[in-house]
Amino acid sequence: MKLALHFDGSVAINILRQAILAAGENTTIHYSAAHDLDASHMLSVLSAAGSEKNLVLGFDGARLDPRSLRQAVSFAGDRTTLDISAAQAVNPAALVTAITSAGDGKSMRAVFSGARVNEEILRSALDAAGRQVDIGLGASQSLALETLLATLRAAGDQRKLAVELGGAQPAANLLQALEAAGAHTGIAINTAHALDRDELQALMLGAGNGKHLSLSFNGGQMDEASLPQIVAAAGTNTLVRLNTAEALGAGHLLSAIEATGNTRQLSVEYNGAQTPAAGLVQAIEAAGISTSVSVSSAQGVAVEGLVSALGAAGKTKKLDLQFNAGQLPAAELQRLVEAAGNRCGLSINGAQALPLPNLLEVLKAAA
Repeated sequence: MKLALHFDGSVAINILRQAILAAGENTTIHYSAAHDLDASHMLSVLSAAGSEKNLVLGFDGARLDPRSLRQAVSFAGDRTTLDISAAQAVNPAALVTAITSAGDGKSMRAVFSGARVNEEILRSALDAAGRQVDIGLGASQSLALETLLATLRAAGDQRKLAVELGGAQPAANLLQALEAAGAHTGIAINTAHALDRDELQALMLGAGNGKHLSLSFNGGQMDEASLPQIVAAAGTNTLVRLNTAEALGAGHLLSAIEATGNTRQLSVEYNGAQTPAAGLVQAIEAAGISTSVSVSSAQGVAVEGLVSALGAAGKTKKLDLQFNAGQLPAAELQRLVEAAGNRCGLSINGAQALPLPNLLEVLKAAA
């Protein structure tokens, strides 16, 4: 199983260090306030991770000190990722220097907002990106089409680029973006239910089996009867995501899972506060190797139901459960960690709410 612990800036650095040191190879520690660390604390955290621990340091681009970013790049270990949000707010020269310093050996992700980014800065970041640097572009529909296409061409087949677009725009624009996408570029359409049947078909035909395409549908806003056909038409590298899956009728959802044929990629995403355990277990039991099931606010499902879900997943089904640590008793969390199979993942937000002894027990159970 995989365990992800998410800490915010309220955690004491000594607690964060202890969590990192106790983490096994199946655990990733996320810290979202790296921009607030002074030099000594930055080094303390990075030295705890070394080259063996999985660590993600989150920086708010609007708040980070370029010197802190340089330090993080210099001392980051092999399994540390530097994750920069609002990258358009970082001093351009400092950002490009950091990306260049990362080279091909350091792992970094820089995410820009299409509503605020400058084309020149975005292009410079792409040009500087090495093999382990991912560039993300959100709200890309805010960019002029010519700018978006130029960015996609600049990424080419070498750079890693993730582009997020809304479905409520001309389908011709989406198709042009997809056609311009290179081998390592992913196009994610976050409101695919806004597209009609012909538009979806054109996009999936355009993606074929080579382009990386993600189509996200809201279960409460789509024509459920068309769902199995959409899944069946998807190419090898197309992911169909169903959020608010609890709003779908069981029959249509199970038909969609069956339509994967264990080759099409399907992600079924539930809100635990509104999901009966029986329906969740039924979906997991029906899921094949190419279907993943996830539950946000999983603390909203009774723990016995979650244990049943993990049991249904066993060692072969992919199931991800996301919790808020402040709303789940630590003993129950440890029980779920111990019950999780090989392809299951548990993600704990607000992990600083766990008492240290319980936190260490959870980490021990996940190792």
